[in-house]
Amino acid sequence: MKTDIKTIEINGVEYVEKNSTNYIQPEGEFLQVGKNYFIRTFSYHYVGKLVAINENNLILENASWVADSGRFGEALVNGKLSETEKYVNDVVLFRNSLLDATEWQHELPKESK
Repeated sequence: MKTDIKTIEINGVEYVEKNSTNYIQPEGEFLQVGKNYFIRTFSYHYVGKLVAINENNLILENASWVADSGRFGEALVNGKLSETEKYVNDVVLFRNSLLDATEWQHELPKESK
């Protein structure tokens, strides 16, 4: 899923190409596009880079499903997750399924383990 937004600036005003993906960083949004997050939903946990957001969805790239985080607090501190499964493509998460999210200040998993 391509999430690039093509823009052009004319006389100090930025315009979005009509055929571009229409995901932007909504004003007042707490989650920030471009940052890595550990996200918990009702049934699964994910880590990935937030690349797009709107009022209904988040899109993560380089994402993994976290089958087992190990000790949760330790995983957040040291970035070591016990069991992960890499996604092949970007992942769309529906915002109404989210429980919580925290910035993941570590390298994202590169492969399943």
